[in-house]
Parts: sequence; C-alpha cells; structure tokens
Amino acid sequence: GKLPGQMKEPWGVAVTPDNHIVLADNRNNRLQIFSLDGDFVRTIEGEGDFMLNGPSGVAVSNDGSYIACSDTGNNRVVVFTLMGLYVDSYAGSISLPRGVTIDSMSRVIVADTANSHIQCLYWKA
Repeated sequence: GKLPGQMKEPWGVAVTPDNHIVLADNRNNRLQIFSLDGDFVRTIEGEGDFMLNGPSGVAVSNDGSYIACSDTGNNRVVVFTLMGLYVDSYAGSISLPRGVTIDSMSRVIVADTANSHIQCLYWKA
C-alpha cells in the first residue's frame, strides 16, 4: 500500500539505539519509521533534488542521530537526520548502491553493486 505505515516492496531495515525501526520502502520511494511495536511514526521521502527513488539499504549512526540510505534509483547515498532533514549525499562513481552501513567513526560504507565493489565515504557527523 501507499498510505503511511503501509509498504510496497520493503528492503533494508535498521534499528535505532532507542528501538525505532527504519525501513527502506523501495517501491514507495521512501523510508518509514516505526516503533518497536510496529506503530507508524513518520515517513522520510526527501524533497526537491533529494527525493528518494527506490531506496534499498538503510543504516543508523551509533548515536541514532543520522540515517544513511542507499538511494538506488538515483545512484547515490543520502544522509538524513532521524527527523528526516537532508544532511548530505554522495553520488559520482556510485552505481546501483544497495547495502549500506555507518561505522563507529561515522564513515558511510556502501555496496556499489554495478561497479562490483565497496566504497567507504568519509562523512563526518
């Protein structure tokens, strides 16, 4: 479904330190956040040039402040605050990014599928 809390082809999932579930809702071009009990909290879609297109992977920073999303359809990784505000994005040589994580030093690491390698993106929170 398309309504808040409904999904169409969910892919990546991550959990925040305060136990909120962040889901990449691929075919609805958005991220959704739920409580651990499954109650809908909010949607993150991006805006303007940073609208999501087929998000597939999602990761949360150790402190829970930031979400990194592999925005597969746009060939980039986008970072948002937990409240959904745009922070930064990475494109360039990335092609069909899928899995993504944020390490303990706030580096975003992404599986760059079409280029058959992993990229480490130096982003500082």
